[in-house]
Amino acid sequence: MNTIQHIYDSLAPDYDSRYREVRHFVEETLIGQILDEMKFGAIDRVLDIGCGTGNMITVAELPKSAYLGVDVSEGMLEVAREN
Repeated sequence: MNTIQHIYDSLAPDYDSRYREVRHFVEETLIGQILDEMKFGAIDRVLDIGCGTGNMITVAELPKSAYLGVDVSEGMLEVAREN
């Protein structure tokens, strides 16, 4: 396992809980507005590269079947699956 993977694996649970803080609400709001402007709702599927704990699925308001998240960290992916 490389160092970056190990770091993100160990940080995954804390990262996810901190992502829910107010400062990230601004980021999610901005991303949501960009997706709306791009007519994102007309897209059938999304590939989220570097998905982390999968928070963008809620911002994009997608069904789970339309979302595929990929990340180098298995720890981040485990948290994403739990969410």
